[in-house]
Amino acid sequence: MKLQAGSPLSMPVWRRRAQPSISAAGSVVIVSVSSDEPDDANADGSTINDIVIGADCKSLKVRAERKGDGNGRVYVVTFKVTDASGNVSTATAKITVPNSQNGTQAVDDKPSFTISSGCS
Repeated sequence: MKLQAGSPLSMPVWRRRAQPSISAAGSVVIVSVSSDEPDDANADGSTINDIVIGADCKSLKVRAERKGDGNGRVYVVTFKVTDASGNVSTATAKITVPNSQNGTQAVDDKPSFTISSGCS
């Protein structure tokens, strides 16, 4: 499985959404996406719907911003992967939004909220 960022995620971008693309042999669906920062909190630009999973469960949009007084944001995407023989497995990928452009990586705290896709 290969996850590619549709737009750069190496630095914070205010109120911009990133659209990672997913490619894999077999069937891949997004099961859930979690964020270690709340959907709407102080110092994050007062926005909501930071995670949007496409109706087909094969695409997503995540907000490429973080709390200004935090340690960066980490999204964890959980996939269900089914190969041509019907074998099923899960995989995860992290999308990070650092707090600043100084090279310090985002810290993965425990999930603050999770959006489930409804696909299985």
